[in-house]
Amino acid sequence: MTPVNRFFRSALFPLIVIVLLVYLASQTLIPRKDGQEKLTYSEFIDQAEAGNVQEATFSPTRNEIKGTTVSGDKFKVNYPNDQYAFAVEQELKEQNITYDSKGKGK
Repeated sequence: MTPVNRFFRSALFPLIVIVLLVYLASQTLIPRKDGQEKLTYSEFIDQAEAGNVQEATFSPTRNEIKGTTVSGDKFKVNYPNDQYAFAVEQELKEQNITYDSKGKGK
């Protein structure tokens, strides 16, 4: 009997298969809750222009903005590139919305 046949006949192989199936099912079927609403870029701009954003924090390494609305809800939005981040910063400044950045290395 070859070592490969012994591996497939042992209890280890079915156990590995079961663990992999459980892991894949948990990643696919169980939604992750991070407590943040995912907004589209245009929805975020509309909310900022309407003055519904309380604060925002830029994460340049992820091209992401996380923040809080005036009603206290947390949100997360992605922006396409640094030029868009500059445009968002200008809009936040016009609306007197507090904003910050995590920096490129963080």
